[in-house]
Amino acid sequence: MNYHCDSEGTRLNYEAVGRAVSAVRASVPLSADWKAEIEEDLRRRGK
Repeated sequence: MNYHCDSEGTRLNYEAVGRAVSAVRASVPLSADWKAEIEEDLRRRGK
């Protein structure tokens, strides 16, 4: 997963991965868009 390696990008990354891990640990199917917020940040901030 690519992300902006700054405070905002790192925060988004940890939040998204944390939600994904919680879902998997709870046996909830992981949605295909689990990383959409990170990808949108990359597009929005130009990478």
